[in-house]
Amino acid sequence: MKAVILSATGLFFKERLLAVKEYFENGNVDAVIYASDFQHGTGYVDENAYGGKIKFIHAKPYKKNISVARLTSYSNWCKKAFDLVADIKPDYIYLIVPANSILYRAAKYKKNNPSAKIIADIVDLWPESLPASNGTKKILSPFLRVWKNLRNKNIKAADAVFTECDYYKQILADQNIDTSAFKTLYLFGGDARGDIAYAPSEKLRFLYLGSINNIIDIDRIINLLVEAQKRRPVVLNIIGDGERREQFLNGLAARNIETVYHGKIYDDSYKQEVMNNCDFGLNVYKKNLAIGLTVKSIDYLRGGLPIVNTIRGDTSKMVDEYNIGVNLASDGYDAKKFDSTLYRKNALNCFEKNFTQKMFFASLNRLLALEEHA
Repeated sequence: MKAVILSATGLFFKERLLAVKEYFENGNVDAVIYASDFQHGTGYVDENAYGGKIKFIHAKPYKKNISVARLTSYSNWCKKAFDLVADIKPDYIYLIVPANSILYRAAKYKKNNPSAKIIADIVDLWPESLPASNGTKKILSPFLRVWKNLRNKNIKAADAVFTECDYYKQILADQNIDTSAFKTLYLFGGDARGDIAYAPSEKLRFLYLGSINNIIDIDRIINLLVEAQKRRPVVLNIIGDGERREQFLNGLAARNIETVYHGKIYDDSYKQEVMNNCDFGLNVYKKNLAIGLTVKSIDYLRGGLPIVNTIRGDTSKMVDEYNIGVNLASDGYDAKKFDSTLYRKNALNCFEKNFTQKMFFASLNRLLALEEHA
């Protein structure tokens, strides 16, 4: 038996891709990953970086995170990918969604190959996560409807649908999609790190990790830090980069927030050293985005770092259930909440119960029951 795993978004979810490949191979299914060779923010990838475990299909480059050029690049990539699928004729086709257009191609393929089992893994929702005002969305509504329908009208072609969080199922159900058979498959964050060693300080130290883009709420982050600084000296560490880096750094400097900019860091040991010297990770996004869980928050928890959170759904529930940090109310900040240092062991506990490789494989076994179909 054969399986093809497709990712038009490149290696943003490489751990998930590799874990799915390993799962299929453990079930005696030959599996191959095809990913885009272009990734926003990093450019073209080194095709030899993964020792042949991931194969790449060429994609047209694009500059902006949200643009017609990006959607066109995805659409062209998906056509190339399913040309390969037609030659391989796999028994399983595992799709990372978005791109939404990958479901359009999958539905066309399914009509002529009904025995192929299609698994849609929805790791993000677009255009629901478009960071635009309601007025802008109203103007763009004809285009957004077409974009959304590439997913919604073709999702029924999938034999199984996974969502990255429970919150996505709720959003899709509100769009009159029958989600009763959809299952949640949380992101795979690797294994818990073994070099966690918290170093306390008189300062209140925050970390922002990840892309500095147009969906994070820069103004809210800065205002939060200003409020927190009224009680204790504050320092913000930043690991990452993006099109709004200068805006972020200039805004912090204007409000006299001490900042340490580390740049792009991919080395786990370096990231962990920074986390050991921080008190909270910032998971602060603009309002009204369709986000229930972020890679950023999972990386914080993996490093034993509590979070300051604004998103709803799964993450908000976990903050309360596991006591792993602070959910910020929409109308202000309570700086007193940031005095507690009791969250760190809870953060690790939350990670180990939800986001390890062991938990990911257990979920796949429960959801796919591959051994029953081998």
